[in-house]
Amino acid sequence: MDDNPGYSIGTNLLELQTIFERYDAYNAANLDGGYSAGMCFDGELVSKPSELLGERYLPNAFIVEK
Repeated sequence: MDDNPGYSIGTNLLELQTIFERYDAYNAANLDGGYSAGMCFDGELVSKPSELLGERYLPNAFIVEK
């Protein structure tokens, strides 16, 4: 069931492992991907959390810079 048409429904751990292997990742991590998980790019929320109240502020994040 797709509650967010036009957005990814996510992945399970086996699919995530396959993606990391495909791109020769040498360091990988899996964070909580719950209802409130969100992804930002250039300071803008680009995912659509399925939590009715939106994303929650949590004390962990990955920041990727060039």
